[in-house]
Amino acid sequence: MDTSSINSFLSQFLAVADSGFGLIQGDVNFVLNALIVISIVLTGTQWALGNDNPVAPMFRKVLFIGFFAFLVNNWDFLSTVIHRSGAMLGLQAGGGSLSMADLHNPGRIGGIGIELFGRTVALAEGMNLLFDFISLVTIFLAGVFVMLGFFVLALQIFVALIAFKLGSLAAFVALPWGVFNGTAWVAERPLGWVAGSAVRLFVLAL
Repeated sequence: MDTSSINSFLSQFLAVADSGFGLIQGDVNFVLNALIVISIVLTGTQWALGNDNPVAPMFRKVLFIGFFAFLVNNWDFLSTVIHRSGAMLGLQAGGGSLSMADLHNPGRIGGIGIELFGRTVALAEGMNLLFDFISLVTIFLAGVFVMLGFFVLALQIFVALIAFKLGSLAAFVALPWGVFNGTAWVAERPLGWVAGSAVRLFVLAL
């Protein structure tokens, strides 16, 4: 059974998703700049019309806007760091022999399941079908369950990798809206999705 096709599809999908960051960068920056202008104008107006005119709120607003501008301009890199951090922590906590490359190679994980199925079935060599029927069925079912377990794990990793990339792309679009208080809720759920996807990768890597 050829498991390399899933890796090929995953690589092509992730490449298309990565190119999406560059394609929408200009539109995201436009939205960010527009919301920054609106936020600064409103904050400046409130500051100018205030009686005591404290500098601290204006300074906090400038820092807040600068932080979001940094997030937007470096989101592709930052999301990759979040992704790799979750996966690496899971691999280290699990203490297994899987590497980061294996975690990004669901076809290889499925191949391990096929290999273990072959080794398990090989235990039945030399057995008599009539006298060792129960043992043969037990060995065969054990091999099938092991193979299915690895297939399910490979599928979960495949889905988790795609979900993380799509969530990162959605968060990239929603990030600029976090600058303005009235629309900050738009950015909350996508950012939470990215963090949740990293935790999911951590669990799968264990």
